[in-house]
Amino acid sequence: MNYQLSSNRLHWMDATRCLACFAVVLVHVTYLGGNGGDRAIAIYGYYAVASASIVYFMLTGALTLWRPKPIGAFLRERLVRVFVPMLIWTAITLAIDCATGRMAWSDLPAALAQMPVKPQVPFFWFIYMAMGIYVFVPILATWLQQASRRQVELLLAVWGAALCVPALTLVWPAFGNLLSEEFGILFYAQGYMGLMLLGYYLRRWGKIEHWRWGHIVGAAALLCVPLVLFLTHWHTATFLHRLSPNIVALGALVVIAAQSIRFARWSHRALYVGSQLTFGIYLTHRIVTQSVIIPLFESWCPNYWWGIPLATLLCVGICGLIAYALSLTPVAVWLGCRVRPYSIEQKRALQDGNDGKNAQSDAIS
Repeated sequence: MNYQLSSNRLHWMDATRCLACFAVVLVHVTYLGGNGGDRAIAIYGYYAVASASIVYFMLTGALTLWRPKPIGAFLRERLVRVFVPMLIWTAITLAIDCATGRMAWSDLPAALAQMPVKPQVPFFWFIYMAMGIYVFVPILATWLQQASRRQVELLLAVWGAALCVPALTLVWPAFGNLLSEEFGILFYAQGYMGLMLLGYYLRRWGKIEHWRWGHIVGAAALLCVPLVLFLTHWHTATFLHRLSPNIVALGALVVIAAQSIRFARWSHRALYVGSQLTFGIYLTHRIVTQSVIIPLFESWCPNYWWGIPLATLLCVGICGLIAYALSLTPVAVWLGCRVRPYSIEQKRALQDGNDGKNAQSDAIS
């Protein structure tokens, strides 16, 4: 394959996408031991959640909202590149679960019938959420072409206020049910779409050219939040929620920091190939986690502090090899494992009428 890269490619997006993929696997490996009270599990989980789905939604917004596409073509592309591969891997995962005794064969037909509208593999909830948001992406992208920075900031301010609603549990515990999908209607309706808008905003206006002491102190404070929470056990259910303001702020910090890094030229190819394999890793990691990582983790992991990162690296490595092998097959696109030669992607972007700086793959496919 031709992996000749252009200097116009946004390498920070490739790097952030790789980090988010690693964090997604880390989130799921973190709780394998079943000991939710372990301090290492809690702290790893906090940072991983902030760098996983939160960053993925931001990257998806930074890419899909950058320029509008016809809604029909956009949704058709999302179905082929994202939703169909997820359905195929869901069916494969369920079949393996049946073959290994984790699921009864009699339950398989009902699970297959429900999978187009309900996640049958909990790890894949992200795809269902993203597909719902994709319906509105062409409309929002069109509006952003003429929206001013102040208008976008006003919309983000309203969204940020909605994220703070569950914090009412600090004054009245009965508000705790606002964290659920059933009762937190405003919270969930705006939450993930707002992350995509924030990703667009950070790409367009969020780069920090020169980090000052104020930036460094603010970043350090965000990084220290979990230490305070876990030492005091203060309302961890509220502040450890995926859409809590502190988690979102930490995810935004990841995106902002990545834009400030100048990646060495020798790393560009590895970042590009790695970013292209992330969706395949995401789709296969549930199988590898259940079949390989859990048995190994439970049998030889004496210490969570080093065992969790090592198990995550092993899982990512195995899934990466599987995704790369599948990328060489004729059905790679249907399995979510296609690796595009960069020269073809760059040519397509130029034909779309941009200067090559937008020649970037979608964050989740």
